[in-house]
Amino acid sequence: MIRTHAQRSRNVSHGDVPKNEKKKKVYREGSARWYAGISELAEDAEDDAEAGYISSDESAHGVDLAERLRVKPSKDIWELDEIQYTLRQLPHFEEILSLMDTGHYDEVISYATNTNGGVGLRSAALWACWLGRSTLLTKLLKLGIDPDETDDAGRTCLHLSCLVGSEVCAKVLLDHGAHPNRWDSSTDTKATPLHCAASAKSLACVKVLIAHGADVNAGLSDRSPLHYAVLSDAPEVVKELLEAGACPDTPQVFTETPLHVAASLGSASCTKLLLDAGADVRAAVGPGRSTALHLAAEDGHAECARLLLEHGAHIDWPNFRGQTPLHLATLAQSLEVVEMLVSKCANVRARDADGRTPLHGAIVRGARACDVARLLLSAGADPNAPDNFGYTPLHIAALNEFSACVLLLLDYGGDVTLRTNGGVSALSFIVRRVPDVIPRYLCKFDDAVHVSEHELGDVDCELTIDFRPLVPCLTRGEAELLLAFVEVGRKDVLKHPVAETFLFLKWRRIRKFFVLSFIYHALFITLYSLYILQIFLCEDVTCNVPSYLRPMQYLILLLNLCFMLKEVFQACQDWSAYIRQWENWLQCFIIIGVFLCTIPYWDIDNGVIRTDTTDWQHDVAAITIFFCWLELMMIIGRFPTFGLYVQMFTTG
Repeated sequence: MIRTHAQRSRNVSHGDVPKNEKKKKVYREGSARWYAGISELAEDAEDDAEAGYISSDESAHGVDLAERLRVKPSKDIWELDEIQYTLRQLPHFEEILSLMDTGHYDEVISYATNTNGGVGLRSAALWACWLGRSTLLTKLLKLGIDPDETDDAGRTCLHLSCLVGSEVCAKVLLDHGAHPNRWDSSTDTKATPLHCAASAKSLACVKVLIAHGADVNAGLSDRSPLHYAVLSDAPEVVKELLEAGACPDTPQVFTETPLHVAASLGSASCTKLLLDAGADVRAAVGPGRSTALHLAAEDGHAECARLLLEHGAHIDWPNFRGQTPLHLATLAQSLEVVEMLVSKCANVRARDADGRTPLHGAIVRGARACDVARLLLSAGADPNAPDNFGYTPLHIAALNEFSACVLLLLDYGGDVTLRTNGGVSALSFIVRRVPDVIPRYLCKFDDAVHVSEHELGDVDCELTIDFRPLVPCLTRGEAELLLAFVEVGRKDVLKHPVAETFLFLKWRRIRKFFVLSFIYHALFITLYSLYILQIFLCEDVTCNVPSYLRPMQYLILLLNLCFMLKEVFQACQDWSAYIRQWENWLQCFIIIGVFLCTIPYWDIDNGVIRTDTTDWQHDVAAITIFFCWLELMMIIGRFPTFGLYVQMFTTG
């Protein structure tokens, strides 16, 4: 797995350098990894920290776009200050370094030999390897110094020589019997000299080690030399290791392979070498089950992604969260990768575990959101696709206050009337978060009015009105948009000529149904009121039963049954919308109340009615009659002629 900086810092086994330690400048020769083009390095100098980057891989409903921090892995096996600290613990290192700086190696040997029985020879050999002093190292080896001498952390002379890329020192040590496959023994991170040479990008050292029998697959279950060569972006070293038989994959499943590293770092040359060597493009890493294509897309490396696809990578393979490479590329705002994936026919409507499409991820950030979103929309992405929480891309764009993205989605057919699972419309978000969009959106109404060409002063001209901007979706009703504007407090939209004309024509078309509905309700309410008065006023008294009372009862039950069927039909059409209307609740109560009061127990003996109604039926009957007449008044209020007076009554 890719390690974070915090994880790598735990590899330091000897702690930090004491603050009060005297600062010295350490001179080294022949290092291809630790420095470039400079002849001296301060003790406390260290490699620049790898800059982390943010990668969004999830977003809860709306904008809880939780971001995952993934820090690039270190190219170094050990931290520089850790190695220097360990070497400074060697006996007499300051005196030996001072003598080494003068270039008089015989004096170094003489001093090291005469210190406490020659303990300084070990210090001199290790520092000679670290500083790349091959001449001094040769003299020390001729005196019988062990070529596999180690520091307190278990790093041998060959480890140190390869870390600084000193080919001459490495060859001298190997010629004197140094073990090319020896592991360091005292640190948490295990490495052979070949690991060090690969990390140092030293092709010469790698060749020397391989020629002396170094194992190119050492540490394959964790990190092999090939792994570190890819981390250091050293394609020439990668090629040499592969030609020597290095395995491009790891034996364990769901572990990080060199191909994952190359794709994540964007090394196209290393990626091609690994793929040509047969690296498995299907290998997934970690609990997230990300393939190399996922990592390349997430980090915006278009060339690596192209190479992976050419070698058989599955373009729509989902990771553990159901995200395809296109999801991750859109989250990373990588226009190049998105464009490449779309050109390769990636599924722009694929959904992750939360039901989100790549278009949802495209508008998580504002930097290049519109460019990425436009590319997806032109490829067929659905601007109205809701996630599992009911949020569409339009909801998220408005919630993030991306006015440009909102307008773009509207141009591609975004529906402002769509609602989240909590019942909040996209228009509500737009009015509250990006109100500047509303005037531009209403310009569509202005553009819907067209006047035919005619001469000035000609009173006869043809006026054409396009009502399509008022009806974004026919499946949810023709007046849904206008109702949404009324809901968010923008009743002024109803005064627009397009809206007024639409409502006028709609009323002319459906007014006959309102008239029939009014007659139906008026007949029902009248019959029900008469029936209640006849039945419930006869309690505890004897009265003559009109001959029409029993047929009236059956007629009321039939009409009430028709009402019930109508309500059931409406509820089946859209249950969530049905329960949000208080008039529907009123109608349901009336239906239940009529059934409860229209079937009392009664007995007719020689034309005399004997009732057995209960007190609660009297109460229900009174409330039901009140609700019936209230509903009739609301129906009357829908007629333009009487609507104003009913509104004055209900709001007065």
